[in-house]
Amino acid sequence: MSALRSLVGVFLVALLTSPSALAQVSAMGSSFFKNPASCNSTTISNCSLSQSRSGATSGTCVSGYTGACSYSCFRKTWMASDNSCSPASCNLPWGGTLAHGGSVTAYSSTAPVGAACSTVSQTRTCNTGTLSGTYANGSCSSGCAAGATSNCNYSASAHNGASGTCASGYSGSCSYRCNNGTRSVVSNSCARQLRWTQISGRPSSAPGCPSAAPSGGTCYPEGAICVYFSNFYYRCQ
Repeated sequence: MSALRSLVGVFLVALLTSPSALAQVSAMGSSFFKNPASCNSTTISNCSLSQSRSGATSGTCVSGYTGACSYSCFRKTWMASDNSCSPASCNLPWGGTLAHGGSVTAYSSTAPVGAACSTVSQTRTCNTGTLSGTYANGSCSSGCAAGATSNCNYSASAHNGASGTCASGYSGSCSYRCNNGTRSVVSNSCARQLRWTQISGRPSSAPGCPSAAPSGGTCYPEGAICVYFSNFYYRCQ
């Protein structure tokens, strides 16, 4: 055992007295005192920290967060100095901002033709500065479907659009306007087209009859009766 100890002692003396060994030990000691126990890069409470020597500071809020942060390195440990990093809000396509975690209804069209706004809506949510969804309008007015009212036919239209045509068998004109999904009349003079119709019986003749027996032409007023040759009877209907 004593022989082994002597051998190890001789080896250490030889190692430490060699120029290359002494230079390596000197460099290691110099590095230790120049950069004692540095801190590794990491992320703490949404603050990104880069590798730093003891005594240095570092800190930048990670993507999606706003504010400021600063940590000091002390012998391999990051010490917090300040951290106000918080989730970023989102910019809305139509202007304004939406706080993190908030939701808003957006629309693909501000005035869909013949459809309710609910059919073109989308919920968009803000998450650390990123807004979900794609619809870019913040408001919408519903359109009106095609339909008919009081013998007036109208086509599908967008909000504030107006249309109208008298139904078959009616003459005149009409127009109905769409107001956020509800129709309202602008004008309607649609009236049934009255025509002379041959009938049976012996009703009394009325004034204003055509000079000759009518052949289905228009007439007025409704219910008027004309008699020709005592056996041809026509009613305006």
